[in-house]
Amino acid sequence: MVLEQSRLGKWVVFCYKPHDMTEKQEQQIDVHALQDQLANAEERALRAAADLQNYKRREDEAKAMWSYMAISGFVTPLLGRISELQKGIEHDPESALAQVVQAFLADVTKGGLKPIVPVAGEKINPNMHEVLMQADSGEPGTVAQLLEAGWQFGERVLAPAKVSAVPE
Repeated sequence: MVLEQSRLGKWVVFCYKPHDMTEKQEQQIDVHALQDQLANAEERALRAAADLQNYKRREDEAKAMWSYMAISGFVTPLLGRISELQKGIEHDPESALAQVVQAFLADVTKGGLKPIVPVAGEKINPNMHEVLMQADSGEPGTVAQLLEAGWQFGERVLAPAKVSAVPE
């Protein structure tokens, strides 16, 4: 191997083959070099595909988070009013206001907002239930009475259900 400077001022490496190397041996060396280049190109392509897949997944997660934040920012202040309307129509479920409230709740649930309504005897889930009072009768660690329904959007809890529970 000889290092020489070309006419353009760049350094060039010249490889001289030994006199005893055959043309077949040269071709094998070329094939191995090409196989290495192919393996490197395949690895770069796989990494690029994996990077693209990870990017798409992160973007989907970000879209879902921003969507949740936008909806929860708009809906969360309304949840208290919805609960008040539900309590107000309990006294006269046949009134025109009750029918409007029921239609409104049906539209809200179509949009992905779901009420959390635990029943008596259901095991307390701290992610979905907020215990406000203790009850004396019932199985320990369970809901005794629903005080106010909670709300969730998709799998995320916007407001936990307010319950009384039997202490463990």
